[in-house]
Amino acid sequence: MSDEMMALDDQVRAFTANNLERQGVVTGWVLMVATSRFDDEGDMLHAYDYSVGPDCDLIRAVGLVRLASALMDRHVAGGDGDRGD
Repeated sequence: MSDEMMALDDQVRAFTANNLERQGVVTGWVLMVATSRFDDEGDMLHAYDYSVGPDCDLIRAVGLVRLASALMDRHVAGGDGDRGD
């Protein structure tokens, strides 16, 4: 595992312990990123990617993404401004 991944994993665990109203051990996390940029012709290009925590297999990662998406859908549908952060 790279030093960067180890540092990110430590940061996710610290963030969870200090900022979320959760107790227990972090058993998995997924970081999803979207980027936009302009190419040489001025057209906007969009890209996305993800990274999975070192202790999280892809099956668990897919489940986390689906559960989080369902929660976000409920917040959007309910007009709730709470983004979960």
